[in-house]
Amino acid sequence: MTEHPTVLLAEDDENDVLLFQTAFEKAGVSKLLVCVPDGEDAINYLKGVGIYSNRIQYPLPCLLITD
Repeated sequence: MTEHPTVLLAEDDENDVLLFQTAFEKAGVSKLLVCVPDGEDAINYLKGVGIYSNRIQYPLPCLLITD
């Protein structure tokens, strides 16, 4: 398990991504947020396939946020 938990955000609206990034920055936990552009990338991230196969770089999230 990683030292810090990861929150995976699957969001295609840039404004919503910016809102989450700003909220995480203000809370002082911006390093926890990982953003992917859509549900297909979220599934690939969770499966650890393709570019997401490196679990050190892309650890399993403790929380998934979708729209």
